[in-house]
Amino acid sequence: MKEDSTTVESPIPVTPESEKKQTIKRVLRYLIKKALWILLTIFLGVFITIIIINRPVQMGFGVMPPQLDLESSQLN
Repeated sequence: MKEDSTTVESPIPVTPESEKKQTIKRVLRYLIKKALWILLTIFLGVFITIIIINRPVQMGFGVMPPQLDLESSQLN
């Protein structure tokens, strides 16, 4: 029986320069993903806050109009 000992070589030689580029790409991709998640979270938070503020409020026997509508009517 004959043993085959073959080594697998990477098709592209890894140099410190290409490693540095790959690292920079990974870091940029990570930061862009984090920035997008932060922006999405802020957008959803503001959106939900505006929805909550713009609902009519029931106080006692009356119903107060939505706060955003009340503020806009006072400006005119």
